[in-house]
Amino acid sequence: MVLAGILLILLATARFIVDCTNIFVAFIHHDPRSARLAYLQDVKEPLFTTKHCIFITTLLVGDSFVVCELPSPTELSSN
Repeated sequence: MVLAGILLILLATARFIVDCTNIFVAFIHHDPRSARLAYLQDVKEPLFTTKHCIFITTLLVGDSFVVCELPSPTELSSN
């Protein structure tokens, strides 16, 4: 339980850092507004892929934590 909590905090922090880096790169290296939007919408960019991989990992960790904490059907019927 503690491990899942720590892992979720680390993944959320990593995603925040990747998001900030993505915005920083978009506003510093791409001058016109249309270039910024094109960069932020490009799914082939490594930061875009990294952000979504972290997000999917967060979902898997959270869901596996919930599934592991659910009681089994035999535990429910014994009450």
